[in-house]
Amino acid sequence: MTPAEPSPAREATASPRPTPYFPTRPGVGGPDVGLQGVLAVRDNCVVIESDAGVDILVLWPDVVGIVVENGIVRLIDEDGRVIASEGDRVSINGGEAQPQVFREYAGEPPPACPDDLWWGGLPIERLE
Repeated sequence: MTPAEPSPAREATASPRPTPYFPTRPGVGGPDVGLQGVLAVRDNCVVIESDAGVDILVLWPDVVGIVVENGIVRLIDEDGRVIASEGDRVSINGGEAQPQVFREYAGEPPPACPDDLWWGGLPIERLE
């Protein structure tokens, strides 16, 4: 399998912030385990900071994307509706991703991205 290019982030407005790394994969399914934490950008990688304080790099379903609006990363669905914004608590289905499987879909992550990997699945929800 040839590594896929990460889905391009769409720039909604001009922003001095570079477009963060946001790897995606085809499909929406995955293991039925939940991850909760805060949507964040660390070292230009979109991550979820788990409740244990660990940054986790997600391989997102390709029906999800990001936009950067006024310097804030927003997670959007395939219709462009905002699911969550940077700093929001989120829940995502899925499970731990093995590095070799992650690389099959997204190539080699930038070295600054976290080593903890998650195979993201739906649903993805903002928590109150």
